[in-house]
Amino acid sequence: MRRRLTHLRLAVGQEEGITGLETAIVLIAFVVVASVFAFAVLSTGLRSAEKSKATALGGLAEAGSTMFVKGAVVGKGNAGRTRIDTLTFQVTVGSQANAGVDLSTSNLSLRYTSAVESVNLDASAWTTNWLIGSSPLVDPGETVEFVVDLTGLTYPPSRGEAFTLLLTATEGGVVRIRRAAPSEIQAVMQLRDAKMSAISVSFDASADSSVSTGSPTTNSGTSTAMTVGSFFLNNQRSLVRFDVSSIPASFTVQSATLTLCATTTPAVSRTYNVTRVTASWVETTITWNNQPAVAGSATDTVSSALGCLTWTVTDDVQTWVNGTTANGWRISDSVDGSGTNYTSDFRTREDTAEPTETPSLKVTYLVN
Repeated sequence: MRRRLTHLRLAVGQEEGITGLETAIVLIAFVVVASVFAFAVLSTGLRSAEKSKATALGGLAEAGSTMFVKGAVVGKGNAGRTRIDTLTFQVTVGSQANAGVDLSTSNLSLRYTSAVESVNLDASAWTTNWLIGSSPLVDPGETVEFVVDLTGLTYPPSRGEAFTLLLTATEGGVVRIRRAAPSEIQAVMQLRDAKMSAISVSFDASADSSVSTGSPTTNSGTSTAMTVGSFFLNNQRSLVRFDVSSIPASFTVQSATLTLCATTTPAVSRTYNVTRVTASWVETTITWNNQPAVAGSATDTVSSALGCLTWTVTDDVQTWVNGTTANGWRISDSVDGSGTNYTSDFRTREDTAEPTETPSLKVTYLVN
């Protein structure tokens, strides 16, 4: 009986030893896993911190690259006191965190814009003089004086005229100087800030025509009428184009409307789409077969009527002012192939009998 008890105790003791060992192994494994996890979290945190630091420094560098005008902008009038011939102003860098902005000629451009002229100035039209520091970099705390010669402009700023001078460094930001000439030009004068103003202009069509499925190779570029029609035997479309290059590049178009005047109209109301043309065309050679491509959706729609119809085309004109080629618009019925022949005839630029009803484009843009 004692032997059995002894064997029993030994068996129990062995079982307890195995359980303790397993427990220790589990604890060690847990500690290892926890350590690895903590290391991974710490590493991720450090990497995130480094990225945040880099982003912040990048932001500081970008912000620090901004330049601004220091002090007054001075103009000098011509001998006849009719216009401003020279501008003088100072530029400095806005942040101590920046290493400097390169103002060498190859890294710098100046653009002059007024209501009647917009042009990049030739590099020979300006000079720079470091009042504090030395070229070609303008570092924080340094000041550079610009003297800009405007005599090469076709229309230098005259009495009361507002203008914008845009100074752009390839790496370093933009300085926008918006000023106005005084009502009385003097030999030397401090120029005041100019408020943003709206300018309204009206354009006559530079080209117009119509095309039809009934005569797919016929050109109508010299006709005094252009037709919009829907008929299963003869769909008809009109095209019109305007030259808006006189609007200074990148100015904000506040509003733009296209007006066409109809001399005939269908008995039932039709919807006429105006759609921006995206490819070039020639007034004297355009036909149904070679008509240009257009944008994917209509710019605006109006209902047919006798008299003058107006479409809002602000976004299209802004696109052209921003640099896209102005190819005009296509005017078409919203549904081709009607069972009944529905048509409207519109006056073209060749219709001299009613010059006030020829195609027109009215644009209002902001001088900024």
